[in-house]
Amino acid sequence: MDVTVTNPGSVPITSTVAAYSTFFSDHTYSGSFDNGFSGFGVGIGISPLPVELLSFKGKYIEGRGNVLDWSTATEENTSHFIIEHSFNAVDFRPLGNKVPAAGQSTEVLDYQYWDENPKATINYYRLKMVDLDDTYEYSQVISIDNSKPNSITLSPNPTKGGISIFFGNDITEEVRVEVFDMAGKKVIGNIFNLEDSRQIPLNMDALSKGTYMVRVIQGDNTYSEKVVKL
Repeated sequence: MDVTVTNPGSVPITSTVAAYSTFFSDHTYSGSFDNGFSGFGVGIGISPLPVELLSFKGKYIEGRGNVLDWSTATEENTSHFIIEHSFNAVDFRPLGNKVPAAGQSTEVLDYQYWDENPKATINYYRLKMVDLDDTYEYSQVISIDNSKPNSITLSPNPTKGGISIFFGNDITEEVRVEVFDMAGKKVIGNIFNLEDSRQIPLNMDALSKGTYMVRVIQGDNTYSEKVVKL
């Protein structure tokens, strides 16, 4: 499945602020920045939601649905997260239950949500990050194309330890899995037999933090994907 950012290079942020005594209704302010959420502000002294979002990604996992993963670097007074879904990238609705946030954190935290019954079309998702006082911000919009088959998926990505490689029913027999660092050096190389399982656990605990290329080879076919080790 292809995962794409609808508006690469610029992250749209919307913050809704509770009305003051001089306002007759809630007011919404918007802004766009090239990198992350830091530095957002509106000129009447309103602070941004203190969440530093590292990533928000999604992919299809054979037999399970769409998995949505996100990571935060820091959180302050966070309440919860809500995954919102759309079929046209314009009209969004909440998907499922709230995901509780940490409240206070200065460490990298990983979250996950499953859309177990995605429609066979392009599904759009965004992350709503809600503060304790009900102010909120949105992540960028991502899309997962469930209209196309995908035989191999990797999850989670980014990861603090290992990953799992999931295979569709069209991948059979023996596969070779290789992992390379960004200098092109092979750091992992193993052969696996898929007769008993459609899932391969790949331990990356011994690898340093950084970006790696995971390559899956079966016969004349090769699948490659970058994986970030946190």
